[in-house]
Amino acid sequence: MKNTKPALSLLVLSLASAALFAQAAGTNAGGAPSGSGDVKATIVAAAAEKYDMKHWPAGARRAGCDLGELRLSALSGSEVRRDGAIVVRHFADAQKRDVVRVEMFVGDTAEAAHARLLQHVAFVQSTKTLPTASSRGITAGDVGFVGYGNKEMDRIAWLAFVQGNVEFRVVSLDPGTPEQPDLRDAAARLTALAQKAAPVAAGAPIPAPAIELFSAQDGKWAIGDAVRLDVRVKDVAGGVAKLDFEVGGTAQGYVEGDDDGFQRFHATKDGRAVVTLFALGSNGVVSEKKIELEIAAAKQ
Repeated sequence: MKNTKPALSLLVLSLASAALFAQAAGTNAGGAPSGSGDVKATIVAAAAEKYDMKHWPAGARRAGCDLGELRLSALSGSEVRRDGAIVVRHFADAQKRDVVRVEMFVGDTAEAAHARLLQHVAFVQSTKTLPTASSRGITAGDVGFVGYGNKEMDRIAWLAFVQGNVEFRVVSLDPGTPEQPDLRDAAARLTALAQKAAPVAAGAPIPAPAIELFSAQDGKWAIGDAVRLDVRVKDVAGGVAKLDFEVGGTAQGYVEGDDDGFQRFHATKDGRAVVTLFALGSNGVVSEKKIELEIAAAKQ
């Protein structure tokens, strides 16, 4: 059963919402502009009032959504991938041109999903109030909004909406063309997919990939070395987790699989390397773990 969440302090809400979106920024319409945190928080707080956020319905908390199951008419879907704190998938037409981008954010709560949706409506380049999806006869989760690509408002540029604790944004990658992909249908299909996911009780963790092992082989390492990384991940959502890596710290390098099936860190600059493993579950939830390596300029 849906319920209306209690009102939150607009100041706290706006600060938290701006911080969340900074970690998981999307592209195109609805992206937060550069500027001070105070300015952004003020804009978000104003949008929360303008769009009556405190009365947005909160649907059931669910175990994410398998974006790989989405099928769109006459379009072919790419692989699902992680993009920062969100999950994305592109769909191409018969000419193999990407025409639709689907973004998904799985929050721990409906409030977290609402905060991301608020960011998408707060920073649009228009003073007009965006229409709700329901006011346009569009099936789009618990609450959603429509961005149009022309003055006549007959071409949908994007749809952003929340189903429980999952927020989606469906974007036309070329809203100026006469023939547009059916974003209405995409929103309805995404809503149905999200509703299929298993409900998660309040206080229980959202199912996430279990990183059972992530370590580097013992030794002293220098520029030019390929350090074996031992990785074992289980996707508790029942699929196969997709892995990717980021390298930070003062050292430099990259991670690449070898012919024997091992992941290896290739050191290209000395210093301290912080290697982060990201594991994307089939339900759109990401787990991460870090290890550190000291890289010398030359073999000792």
